[in-house]
Amino acid sequence: MSLAGIALIVVAVFMFRRARKAGAQIRAMTATPTLTVAQLEQMRRMVPRPRPEGGFRKITEVIGGAQPGAGGLLTSELSKTPCVWYSYRVRRRWYYRTRKGHRRVRWDTVAEGQAPPSFVLVDPQRRPIELVVDGARPEAVEKPVDSYQTDFRAETVEFLGLEWPRGRGTLGFHYEEWIIRPGTWLYVLGEARDVTGSLVIGKPEDGSDFIVAAKPEGELRAGRGRRHRLLGAAACALVLVGLALIVTEFWIMA
Repeated sequence: MSLAGIALIVVAVFMFRRARKAGAQIRAMTATPTLTVAQLEQMRRMVPRPRPEGGFRKITEVIGGAQPGAGGLLTSELSKTPCVWYSYRVRRRWYYRTRKGHRRVRWDTVAEGQAPPSFVLVDPQRRPIELVVDGARPEAVEKPVDSYQTDFRAETVEFLGLEWPRGRGTLGFHYEEWIIRPGTWLYVLGEARDVTGSLVIGKPEDGSDFIVAAKPEGELRAGRGRRHRLLGAAACALVLVGLALIVTEFWIMA
């Protein structure tokens, strides 16, 4: 059986799954209402006999401007920019040589972080709600750092008082940082809840879609629509080519 054909079908399955996820997010954004903080507070008050830890949960969309949380304005890790949220990642590009002397290049993440876990979103009516990012990386936010710096350092080992090359070493580092400045307008699809007492919005407990983006909903839906169509078409094409390779090899062997 053609290994190339099987590989193409495996890739097609992966693309189908990505296309399906994009389609599911479009349906979720279309079906979920955009509510103000005042409307959510009103719904919260209507929950009968709320438990001590809170009994209100609602999948909703909220839009508003980002503002610092309880910890105040932050300074980002790499660019030292004043912000309400930041995330950074440093990846090392390194090489090694195989037993046959061939050079292979790999990437490793050597440092990454995100802060704070939550900040405030102020809706168009100037009502605040805490946005719990919970490790998610918001989409389409500002990226002040995205650079690669060469830093060649060959690794050595000491033997007989001399330094000998180990056949591996560092080639350079890729630095990336994402930030949200105060006032940045955000779209959020998530779950509003009062489990901690006060009303917050964050990742749904049932695993539903959680989207935080510095883009209007219309642009997000349009972008996911294009992704859905392109991935679906590419997956279909790969399946056809993969099946053709498998059938052709089977025909030749027969």
